[in-house]
Amino acid sequence: MKLTIFIAIFLALTCLFVHKTEAATVSFDTNLSFRGVQSVADVAALQQFLKNQGLYTADITGNFFTQTYNAVIAFQNKEGIVPASGFWGPLTRAKANQIVSTTAVAPATTNASLNSDPNYEALLGQLAAAWAQIQRIENLIAHYHSPTPAPTVTPTPTPTPAPATNSAAVTTVTTTVTPPVTAPSTSGQSATPAKTKTVTTVTTPTTTKTAPVTPPSITTTAPSVSSSGISWGVYTGDTVSDLSSLQSLVGKTANAQAIFWGWDDTFPTTFGSLGAGQTLIVFWEPSFDYDHITDGEQDAYIASFAQGAEAYAKGHSLILVPFDEMNLGEEVWGDTGNNTPAKFVAAWQHVHNIFVQQGATDVKWGLAYNNVSTGPHPNFADYYPGSSYVDYVGVDGFNFDNPSQSPSSVFSSAISSVEGYGKPLYLFSVGTEAGSDKASWISAFGSYIQTIPNLQGFIWFNSNTGGSWVVNSDPASLAAFTQII
Repeated sequence: MKLTIFIAIFLALTCLFVHKTEAATVSFDTNLSFRGVQSVADVAALQQFLKNQGLYTADITGNFFTQTYNAVIAFQNKEGIVPASGFWGPLTRAKANQIVSTTAVAPATTNASLNSDPNYEALLGQLAAAWAQIQRIENLIAHYHSPTPAPTVTPTPTPTPAPATNSAAVTTVTTTVTPPVTAPSTSGQSATPAKTKTVTTVTTPTTTKTAPVTPPSITTTAPSVSSSGISWGVYTGDTVSDLSSLQSLVGKTANAQAIFWGWDDTFPTTFGSLGAGQTLIVFWEPSFDYDHITDGEQDAYIASFAQGAEAYAKGHSLILVPFDEMNLGEEVWGDTGNNTPAKFVAAWQHVHNIFVQQGATDVKWGLAYNNVSTGPHPNFADYYPGSSYVDYVGVDGFNFDNPSQSPSSVFSSAISSVEGYGKPLYLFSVGTEAGSDKASWISAFGSYIQTIPNLQGFIWFNSNTGGSWVVNSDPASLAAFTQII
């Protein structure tokens, strides 16, 4: 233990030294983007810079995913860079280089021989990643030496209680806030302005439960559906107006809108303005691992969120998708660090049980796998929380066009791994990169989904984050998409 502490202190001092010398020499010369193919060292240097600015609080990983993306947008908003797109491009890099140059330390404190080494940035990224591992170990030790042991989560099936007539007293408070960016949003949008957010809180917690209902049909007379009867929806931004713009573009009404929502945010009640028959799909993403959920420290927040979700689900169709793409080794809740499939299942059941305790039984639960596992625990079955805890099973998949993969190549293997659960299927996140074959891929996707048994619908990832996934990247692609919905 003493040796471990010594190593940790040594690495910490080393990282601090590198941080001080970095200010005099680091230069951001490379464009970086969400889930792009790029240098780990470059992303690690970016994360360290954002951390120094107080905008990035996660570990230094060298991976440009949601938390790094959000921090870049926060930096762009802070510096007045328009659009605040999350893309680390020329305008943003120029501002960062200006900040670095004006805060550089005196040359006397700089290790010139180190800074002139062409492998300097790579070394910086490796040191930062090593320090991140030390921090993870420290958190793990602290967790298991806590005087209050983590409670055991006992999985219990969702009960079927009698309908209740009493409800909670609801207070609506309107405040003006600048909403945090909680997930990838459409590139090219203006910086997010301050707006009025209505927050609904329950002052008299309900203890009664309503009888569970069958999963929402989604197919209604108002929204359009494909000729095969498969529902369609989009992620195109985290406001209702974003959906309206897309619907105007394609000339049809979507069955669903998906949004990415941060764990610390209250339930997004503003989506009550969605039209009749439209489903809200919420990808609910924490900023910490599963141990911080199962140990009970988040219980009060989960209960509050459950109350807001149930209030919404009483009058609207709602599918909640916690911990999406948990079989990827990318996000803090993914197959990385201290996480395991067993911990994922325990966290899922823990959250679900709190929803049941709060009477939030009108909320439907969607389980979203990535089509390919990248972490050390690739078996899909290990992540299944149980039939009583899941209403929809879904798969996310993208054609990155490098090389191009057919829709069947992207999805079929993953679908075969989950269809045995006997749940309605969703393709929760779909996209194909811009290219000469984009329109033909979209048309092929429209034909392919008609061959999937029990498929309820798909969500198109209509964003330019990490690539050009938008349906209108060219006229032919827009026409093809309009034909399949």
